[in-house]
Amino acid sequence: EEAIDWAISGMPGRAQDACVLEIGCGAGHYLCYMRERHPGLRLLAMDFQAEVADAARRNLAASGLGGAVRIEHADILRFDSAERFDLITLHNNIYYFSGERRDALLRKVRALLKPAGRLLLTTSCQGGSAAVAALHLWWALSDQDSGLPRREDLRQQLQDHGFARVDDKRMLPGESYFAFLATTG
Repeated sequence: EEAIDWAISGMPGRAQDACVLEIGCGAGHYLCYMRERHPGLRLLAMDFQAEVADAARRNLAASGLGGAVRIEHADILRFDSAERFDLITLHNNIYYFSGERRDALLRKVRALLKPAGRLLLTTSCQGGSAAVAALHLWWALSDQDSGLPRREDLRQQLQDHGFARVDDKRMLPGESYFAFLATTG
């Protein structure tokens, strides 16, 4: 939630009517938070798994926000939209995209952003506690095979994909969990 506030606070004048795309919406927690804190946001969310998108719809409906957020079952790499976004969020899912798929994801996200648009990406990075090391090992041994990103490598990847400014912030003291805020211009 702190990362969301960080990303939105830097969009003066646009924050109340900004168009936001959340990739990998999970249960919809962050969508509820954004909608409650910034009711003017126009929110579109997607998840690769149909049952997860359905669960998010149910959770938002139970929170009274069902009609306020559009949720789609979609693959971001195949997603086609004429709409461009002020903010795109990726929470705890960059490690599902390794190698060429990560490059394709970052190209796609960059293309979907408006000029001066922002990408908010939150993730655990290599290093930190034993729990994060175990998570990295698990991902490295999975079919994704790249494990958790290195903080410096992820910053460089974002810059290499056309983000003019990349800032990061440690979100948990003593842990290697970071928010990256990348701006197109």
